[in-house]
Amino acid sequence: MQAALAALHGMPMGHGYELTGLDVVQAHRLAEEAAHSAQQLDEAQAIIQQVAASERPMSGWMRRALGMPRADPSPQRG
Repeated sequence: MQAALAALHGMPMGHGYELTGLDVVQAHRLAEEAAHSAQQLDEAQAIIQQVAASERPMSGWMRRALGMPRADPSPQRG
């Protein structure tokens, strides 16, 4: 689980050689499968959400590859 989460953590920074959306999807699937087996699915999903929500160079690409909604813009002040 930790290896797959580490891969997902590095992807939004652009780490990796010619990454594709399939690489993101596969790392996500492996992280969730391992987390499910270790009974840590909620923890893994929270980490994935945190990484995907970060403002890193490739975060938007990663969210699109995983079918996640866009990050919410900053709340408007009224």
